[in-house]
Amino acid sequence: MLPYYTLSANAHRLALGAKSLADGPLIEIDSATYAEDVALKESILAADYAYYFQALPQSAASQWEALGLILEDFCRHHPEDFGLERAGEQWEWHNHRLGMS
Repeated sequence: MLPYYTLSANAHRLALGAKSLADGPLIEIDSATYAEDVALKESILAADYAYYFQALPQSAASQWEALGLILEDFCRHHPEDFGLERAGEQWEWHNHRLGMS
């Protein structure tokens, strides 16, 4: 059973079934396929960005908040692979795994 499966084997009822992530990462990375996964996502978005990503303008603040939480989480759980430098409103993201800044 997956470690984050929220229902017991006999408790299949219609419910939210949410639980705390505790100290684990927000997003799991499969080291064996990471570069391939990122390349596939980039190609999908490049093919038809407007189809695969849609957001209302009034959600921009929430999008930036979520992105900040995710980037910080990557750095906390994978400091050898990711880095984030901040100077006021300027952020610089480093993906050492892919050699990108």
